[in-house]
Amino acid sequence: STREGVLMVTGLEVLAVGYWATSLDDWPASPAMRGLTILLLCANASLSFAAVRFRSERAALAALAAYAALLACLVADFGVSHPNSGCGAGSGGDDTELGQLLA
Repeated sequence: STREGVLMVTGLEVLAVGYWATSLDDWPASPAMRGLTILLLCANASLSFAAVRFRSERAALAALAAYAALLACLVADFGVSHPNSGCGAGSGGDDTELGQLLA
């Protein structure tokens, strides 16, 4: 059912928080953005669990808002910190195959 599916995704989000917090990968590049995305992922997991546990529509809407904010932060950070994104100062053309395909 939907409840079990949401609980499974919530568990995966908790595992993702554990991985992301201990990962040596430096993405998102800024420590503030990395902390914010970890916080948003924790908030999303907590709100999703509360929505299922208490059958709360408000918690479900808050979880949806937290997830949207998480995606917005990740997309913004990827767009700014990608070496050939064109958003930074002095960025040149994208010489990768994907960049040439999209150009």
